[in-house]
Amino acid sequence: MAVAIGKLSLEEFMRLPDKPGVDLELFDGEVVAMPLPSEYHLHLQERIKELVHKQIGARYFVRVEFSYGAGADAHRVDVGAVPIEKWMRLREKRRDVPPPPPELIIEVRSPSNTSLEMNRLREVCFANGCLQFWEVDPDLRIITVFERERDPHVYRSGSSILLTVFGDLNGAVTVDEVFAYA
Repeated sequence: MAVAIGKLSLEEFMRLPDKPGVDLELFDGEVVAMPLPSEYHLHLQERIKELVHKQIGARYFVRVEFSYGAGADAHRVDVGAVPIEKWMRLREKRRDVPPPPPELIIEVRSPSNTSLEMNRLREVCFANGCLQFWEVDPDLRIITVFERERDPHVYRSGSSILLTVFGDLNGAVTVDEVFAYA
């Protein structure tokens, strides 16, 4: 369960010192201490990162715990991907300003994710440049994919998620690959 601990601007939030074992995020100006992910959650993050990188890694920078900021929000998504040239430009900018949301965001559902929070997170991300947002449900073993101005699509065992939203890339990730070692 996430715990709100105060209200700050994005700039003030970025100046907070890091605390070992505490993951802070900013939700509409509210500083929230997030629970640390389980080992299983971490495993799925790494597995998904590897699978996505295999498909789009030649042109996209893919990482786990991808930090970004937008408006009065600062979050870490489980897996994020941005074009390599954009990532290089972002690295050259000030380090105290978080980058915008990545083009691909993947969130592994956990008990700390409420539907309301996930809906709000998607809206903020899509309003700030995200092209595709995945919600991975490890309990149901499904992946729901959202794209701006399109109905969500639920992928189950035997399904492949096409990565065509990223231009001329023709890669795909299968649901079975994501949950293969789960």
